[in-house]
Amino acid sequence: MLAEYWGYGHHSEQFVAHYLQLILMESLRVYEDKQRKILNRYKFKYTEVLDYIDSHYQQLKLAELANVFGYNSNYLSNMLKKYTGKNFQEILLEKRLLLASDLLIHSDHTIDHIAEESGFNSVNYFFKQFKKRYHCTPNQYRKQNR
Repeated sequence: MLAEYWGYGHHSEQFVAHYLQLILMESLRVYEDKQRKILNRYKFKYTEVLDYIDSHYQQLKLAELANVFGYNSNYLSNMLKKYTGKNFQEILLEKRLLLASDLLIHSDHTIDHIAEESGFNSVNYFFKQFKKRYHCTPNQYRKQNR
């Protein structure tokens, strides 16, 4: 390109102008590729997070989930709220209660066993949350839905 510029040949100005256009277009392409990679790296993958919660609900903690996906705990919970309308604790509780309700209908396990199997550390907390969600006790739910 410098040879064209300094050579003063026939149509050298046009060659230089075209070379500059090519350089600018390639620079723009490189910039766009880098921007796309940056955006993809920081794109929140909520479906992957929800799948992980679905598979690890029993003993899962927000800090552990955040660590697995490389997010800050507060950021992760806020992004879940943004994409699903529920924060981490609400999603986890819903998963556990859905599993418990299914086990109540389709198994003969004790309430204590179902609470533990569903990821609840306390039977009292399980009863409280179950009644809040389904407006009846686990025993009443089992009797009504069998």
